[in-house]
Parts: sequence; structure tokens; C-alpha cells
Amino acid sequence: IDCWNATSTECSILSGVPGYPIRDINFYNVQIEHQGGGAVPKGELPELERSYPDPQMFGPTPAQGFFMRHVEGVRMVDVQVRASRPDPRPLIVFDDVQHANIVSLRGEGGAKLEGRSMTDVQILDEYGKSVTVLPYQP
Repeated sequence: IDCWNATSTECSILSGVPGYPIRDINFYNVQIEHQGGGAVPKGELPELERSYPDPQMFGPTPAQGFFMRHVEGVRMVDVQVRASRPDPRPLIVFDDVQHANIVSLRGEGGAKLEGRSMTDVQILDEYGKSVTVLPYQP
């Protein structure tokens, strides 16, 4: 997946609904370059189960690259997220994610990851070092 000059309001979204997670997703060789300059939205992203699958239904998202909620079994290999302008949002936000494995994640400027309600989530940067996931508090 190659994405260039994307607007920065919404990121890529993988979101099931409570009790019905998205399962067994694999991504390889993902490059996202967006315009940057996004802002961290205030408050919780609503579930909006009846509005699926419109990606703009959430409004601004809390991540630059991926927002994952109600996901079980995701594998990502060789993922790069870059912003043309500084962006304070984390690269990825996890919320209710089980069994995630991300290998060779690259971001810029000390970009971070945030999450809550995670089980068996392993993330390695481009050098094979484990990446810490900070608490996600909307």
C-alpha cells in the first residue's frame, strides 16, 4: 500500500464493533505520507455502529497512520508513516486489540504509539527493537 500527500484529518481505520472484531488482517510494505499538521481530537471516538462503513464518520482520528479498535489478529510488516509537517498524534492507536504483530515500523521524530485494552501486542521498529506502547487516554 502506497499513500502519498493524504490529508491528515483521518488516518487508516480498522474498526470492528463491540463483540464483532475484525479478524486476521495482514499488511505488507505500507508507506503512508500525509500532509501533517493534524491535531489530537478531544474525547472518545464514538462507536457509530449503524454508520459503517463510511471512514469519515468518526471525524478527526487520534492517530497519524492507523486507528485500530475491536481487532483480533493483525500482522503488519514493513510499515512507514511520514508527515510533511509536524503532527502531534501517535503513529498508531490501539483500542481493544488482541494478537497484533508489527515488524519494521518506521516513523519520524520520536513518533509514539498509544493503546488500551491490548493483549499479546508485539511491535518492533526498523532495527528490530521493541517499541513501547503508551497509555491511550482519549
